[in-house]
Parts: sequence; C-alpha cells; structure tokens
Amino acid sequence: MKISQKNKKLNNLSNGIIYIQITRGDQHPRDHKFPKGLKPNIIIYSIPKDFKKINSKAKRGVTTSLYPDIRWLRSDIKSISLLGNSMAANHAKEKKNHEAILYDEKNYITEGNSSSIWIIKNNKCITHPLNYRILKGCTRHKLISIVKRKN
Repeated sequence: MKISQKNKKLNNLSNGIIYIQITRGDQHPRDHKFPKGLKPNIIIYSIPKDFKKINSKAKRGVTTSLYPDIRWLRSDIKSISLLGNSMAANHAKEKKNHEAILYDEKNYITEGNSSSIWIIKNNKCITHPLNYRILKGCTRHKLISIVKRKN
C-alpha cells in the first residue's frame, strides 16, 4: 500500500488507477523452467481517470459488440498475454463500440474484453460464475458483496 501512496503522490494523482504488473523476472538464457532465486520485475504506474465521465457513460449505457472468447482456457489466471482481449477490443473499436462482450463455444457470455458483464433480468443480477473461464476481479468481488447485502 505504501508504494501505491508514493506513486499517487509522485504523479499528483487525485482520481485514477494505479496499475501494478509483476513478472517472474529476467532469465538468461531464457527458459520455461523457473530457476531458483529469480527476482521479479515490478512495473507500477498511474493513469488519471475522469470518473464523472465514466459514471455518465454508465448511466447512459454504451454500445457493445459480440466477439468469440478465443483466450486460453485459464482466463482466471492474470497474465501479460492479452492478445485475445486486444483483438476483441480492436474489433469493438472498429465497430465503434465501447466494449466487446466475449462468448464461449456454447454461446455463453464469459466477460467483456476489459470488464465483467452484469445482466439485470427479472429484477435479478446475473454474472458468469466464478471459474477458470473468467478473471476473478476485485471490482467484481466488491459488487457481488454489495448486491448480496442489498437483497
């Protein structure tokens, strides 16, 4: 938490996100086997966000497009391999949409290219079950706890 506060102060961030990425580190020669004593690479940066604009979009709604979920079958593991998400995001951009909604081989909605998907139907909040097909996000977890408290 101290490092996030330091990043926030250094970048004069009042509203935004702090992104932290940790990789297994540099390995020479490169190999898929993990050697002992490898020191991870840590990348931290902040991005200012206009949350009033984001909230306004959320209230209005945004356009989306459908895209097949071509990611590997362990989408629950956060990795830096974002090719599937990037392809879906660019598909949405080409269609002038805000987000691509991903669907699997059974035509079930999994998640968005950079978001969780929530459907309100018959006064119920529906989202994909937490399993290996979706990323366990902290925002998703928080929203589920809020919905459970309200019911």
